[in-house]
Amino acid sequence: MNPILQAKLDELDRANKYECWYLVKQPSAFGYLCYLVSFLSGYKTKNPHSNPQNFIEQKISELKAAKPDIEISNNYRALRVAAFFGLITMKSKKYEEALITETFNEITNRCNGEYEKTEFYADIIQRQIEKMYISSQIDEEYKGVRQDYRLYPVMLLYKVLLELGRSSGKYSVSMIEYRYMVATTKVFEDFLETLLLIKLLREDNDNVSEKFEQYKEKFDNRLIQALKQLDTLDIRKDSITLKNNKIEEAAKKVFIFEQNPDIFTTENYLVFLGSAKSLFDLESFETNESEKGNFEVQTEKDFSESSRLTTGCNVLLYGVPGSGKSWSIKHEYCKKDTNTERLVFHPDYTYSDFVGQILPNVDENGQVSYKFTAGPFTNILAEAYAHPQEEYILIIEEINRGNAPAVFGDVFQLLDRKTEIYDVNDDGYPIGTSEYGIKNENIASIVYGDKTHEVRIPSNLSIIGTMNTSDQNVFTLDTAFQRR
Repeated sequence: MNPILQAKLDELDRANKYECWYLVKQPSAFGYLCYLVSFLSGYKTKNPHSNPQNFIEQKISELKAAKPDIEISNNYRALRVAAFFGLITMKSKKYEEALITETFNEITNRCNGEYEKTEFYADIIQRQIEKMYISSQIDEEYKGVRQDYRLYPVMLLYKVLLELGRSSGKYSVSMIEYRYMVATTKVFEDFLETLLLIKLLREDNDNVSEKFEQYKEKFDNRLIQALKQLDTLDIRKDSITLKNNKIEEAAKKVFIFEQNPDIFTTENYLVFLGSAKSLFDLESFETNESEKGNFEVQTEKDFSESSRLTTGCNVLLYGVPGSGKSWSIKHEYCKKDTNTERLVFHPDYTYSDFVGQILPNVDENGQVSYKFTAGPFTNILAEAYAHPQEEYILIIEEINRGNAPAVFGDVFQLLDRKTEIYDVNDDGYPIGTSEYGIKNENIASIVYGDKTHEVRIPSNLSIIGTMNTSDQNVFTLDTAFQRR
């Protein structure tokens, strides 16, 4: 067997059950889900003190009696799938506390409450399934078995089908290729590896496909039930094919998406999912108060700063190669549940690589605009700010191999940390927060959703750097930088 295929088999063998693209095992037909959400909405407005399960099940019985041709089960827990589709936004595990979204209201206005008439909102179904993200806060295992998954699965599937079609003339994958290669891809940027695995599987003459099928139960991919509702795909028992008349549409969507494949991978995603925006007009999506309207999400940003962890610090570990700097970070600073981002500085590393830069973006009409694309520092800053009860660490290996003061730029001012709470005129920030803030519209827009907000490093984000003291061909760290 080809060693690359064998490595993939070994990876699947080590993986946890359902460590793949995921959708909960509940009915997923859009019309059915819309009816459930309408019943939930009725419960919230008309009878909020009764048992929500009994109320919804009673409404389902009434619907079956009035419209016997509609196929609908009594399982109200399918509302969890409605959350994946952006019809509701879960504020807790209780469905009665869920928020009804703009998307659901848009559908209701289109079909006048006759949700079985999906032809009236087929474009919304397409839009919402393309917006599904693996793995977001909706998924109860987004910090568990699927914690490494960070992608829009439909975009990855489109990309794979397009590339296969361009090389072979067949815009199709077998169900085996989909289940074990495509649906176990964790980030969009790994599509080349996925294509290589598919190519090798097709060239193999050792009946390797049968060996992959031993993991069928382990990777039972329910997301296929959502994909079947896409107008762009023809899904059969043994294959998934991009429809001929939809190839150009899929290609345009992938082209736009590839300009910024990591957009909305933070807490803003839930607001975006429930909105009437598509994945392809994100440049006009702003998470301000007027945009959120009545589907605003109660995120962890609603915590007061006083409840934020105060673990934040700046640490510089230095020594000769092999002295255990990286080992110390892993075993002495990082706990099991610590969120980390690891970078390696080098002579060509710049402020744009670290903080972010403005890049061109092409819309569906071919119009070019320019937008800020966040770098790793801005991304982890946003994550730490949004999740005050979690610890975050930015690890910078070989910090003196790059021109650190130039790479940090204006962010350098943020490295001074607050060390005490003042009795008079205290700013309200906890110990470990940046003592001084800076004005940076690009960072502020990403982190706070408000370009006028003063930027500070939150007290639950630490920065740890390693420095090689024996290499002479490196930049020196000035005294001001070392002090911080």
